[in-house]
Amino acid sequence: MSKKFQKPMPKEVTEYADSIDFALDGDAFCDFYESKGWKIGAAPMKNWQAAVRTWKRRQKADGTMKASPREQYLKEATARTRTIQQYIRHGYDYEGTNAREALSRYWTGLRDKHGPKFIDELKERLRT
Repeated sequence: MSKKFQKPMPKEVTEYADSIDFALDGDAFCDFYESKGWKIGAAPMKNWQAAVRTWKRRQKADGTMKASPREQYLKEATARTRTIQQYIRHGYDYEGTNAREALSRYWTGLRDKHGPKFIDELKERLRT
């Protein structure tokens, strides 16, 4: 027995997109499909999450995909960490304090705000 399709709320779409690291305006998505009668071509939509993933793949392929907030934080944290590491290598203070202490405080703040998984992802990026 198949489950009947239910239109998502814009907030649901935005939250789902965020969960797969995709910056998507749920209102725009819902307005787009509402204007098409929730159809993909001539067929009725069966799974809106699959449609979101398709939007993500297409935007990634054509280069128009915006970085999700998490992706942007990771990019900024990687750049700042590399900058502080340069200060450490050269023996300079960073923003008026010992660079090693500054890095430790910075990472503690990142962990407290974004969680330990974020730090693991940051470490992985720094290896490459």
